[in-house]
Order: sequence, then C-alpha cells, then structure tokens
Amino acid sequence: EYGAGGPQDYKKARQWYQKASEAGNIMAPLNLARLYYNGQGGPADINQAIKWWEKVANYPDEIKVDDIDGKVQAQNNLGLIYFDAKDYGKARYWFEKAAEADEGEAQLALGFIYFNGLGVSQDLQKSRHWLEKFIDKHKKMNLQMALAMSFSLYKSRWAEACVPLGIEAILRPKAKAFLDFTNIEALLLYVFTALITYIGSASMYV
Repeated sequence: EYGAGGPQDYKKARQWYQKASEAGNIMAPLNLARLYYNGQGGPADINQAIKWWEKVANYPDEIKVDDIDGKVQAQNNLGLIYFDAKDYGKARYWFEKAAEADEGEAQLALGFIYFNGLGVSQDLQKSRHWLEKFIDKHKKMNLQMALAMSFSLYKSRWAEACVPLGIEAILRPKAKAFLDFTNIEALLLYVFTALITYIGSASMYV
C-alpha cells in the first residue's frame, strides 16, 4: 500500500486487505475500510467501509488492533460517517463508545450533539461533561501543541460546542487568570472565546 520497495499500488493493497480480512486478520479490516471510504484502489463504497469498520469496532476488549487502538479509531470513524449522513442516533452511539475510551474528537462531537440537540433533547449538562473531558485530556500539552489544537478547533465542525466554555471563562470572577498562558486549560478556554464573534452565539449565555 505504501510503496515500500516499489510504486504505491492501492488496487493490490485493497485486494490483499480484502483477502486478509476475510481470512480473519485482526488489523486488515481497519485498513480495508479506509481504502473503501477514500476510494483508493477502486470505487468508494461507504457500505463496505461501514461493514469493515463495524467489525473492528465490535472487537472484544482483549483484542488490541494496534498501538494507537484501531478499535477506537473505527468507532470514531463510524460516528463521523453517521453524523455526516444526519443519522444522529447511530452517530451518538459510536461517538460515546469512542469517547468513553478517551478519543478526543468523539468527546467534542458529543459536546456538539448535546449542545445542539441533534437526535436527542438538548442537554447542556451532558455537552459540558464531554467538553470538559476533552479539556482534561489535553491539559498536559505544551504551549505550541495547545495553540495548534485551538486553531484546529476554531476551523473544525465542532467549534460551536466550544463556545459555552469560552464564555464561562470570561464570566468567571477570576477571569484574568485565563490570560495566563502557562496554564494550558486556561489557554484552550481563552482561545475558545474567540469563537464567540465567529459564531455569534454569545447572546445565548450572557
């Protein structure tokens, strides 16, 4: 697939991943689903991508797909597929699986889903719960990584869900503490406040 010792050949990669997946290889379905999803090595096929990612996503806990936990990757990918298809019930199901395993994007996605009441009654408490889980996960990032993460979130589909935390950072009595960029949590929350002007949601909370 990656062209080691020869030219990159997605078509052959798909064929071999298909055979390996059907033979019960643990890792192959994760890569096969990606090729189907991206249309590499043949036509894109979202149903085949879902089929093979679901296989990985439902592995028993004792099966480890790879060092970065491909099972959680597959769960998050399924959440994204169903979210884009506006099937918010299935999206929430898979995002919750991934979020409980500490997948950051899934935590943001759940914050967004509960914040906007997509396929479920709006629940700002649950939205806050998952957004704070995301913040806790990234507290130990260095300054450069935190800035990069904040900029990435600003441009992401989940940006709107970050607004409540950003506004709260401004309204807290000790708001000036959030200008201390040696505190990674403070930095993230402070940068999120910039989203207020971008999305125009401040009136909902003030």
